[in-house]
Formats: sequence, structure tokens, C-alpha cells
Amino acid sequence: MDLSKPQKTVVINWIDKQFESSSLFPCDCVVKTDGSSCICGSHIKAYKAWKKTPNHRSHISAWINDWLSDEKRQSLLAKLKAHETLIER
Repeated sequence: MDLSKPQKTVVINWIDKQFESSSLFPCDCVVKTDGSSCICGSHIKAYKAWKKTPNHRSHISAWINDWLSDEKRQSLLAKLKAHETLIER
């Protein structure tokens, strides 16, 4: 996924918000422990990788390609498209 400079900020904010609002982002997996749900190891690895990702477009794109499913990428693209529509107004 190639990002422009203006898109970079939107993408960073979107990913941060996804981690804050969903303990299942980006992997949608749930580990059951004693009948209760908890986050999986993939979520932790993705979060650590995200926090270590340099603030460069190429690195952000690589993280997206490594960790986001096609469905999550489509959600991100929809967010970018909506943001660009707002700017054009």
C-alpha cells in the first residue's frame, strides 16, 4: 500500500484508534481462558511491531502489508477515501 504524505497522518491515527478501541485488532482472534476472553499473542506482536515502526511511509506501508487482512485494508482505504472527500469540499 503506497501512502502519500497527507495520508500518512490519517493512517497513523486510524491504526492507533483501532488498537485503542478493539482488543481484537488486527487479528480478530480470541483466546479463551477459564471461560473469559482475552487478547491473543498475535495482537500483542502486532501492537509491539506497530509501536516500533518508524514514522516513515515505507515502514508504515510494510506494517500494513504484514499485519492487516484484506478486510482491514479495505476499511482503511474507505477511511482514506472519506477523508479525501472531506478535504475536497
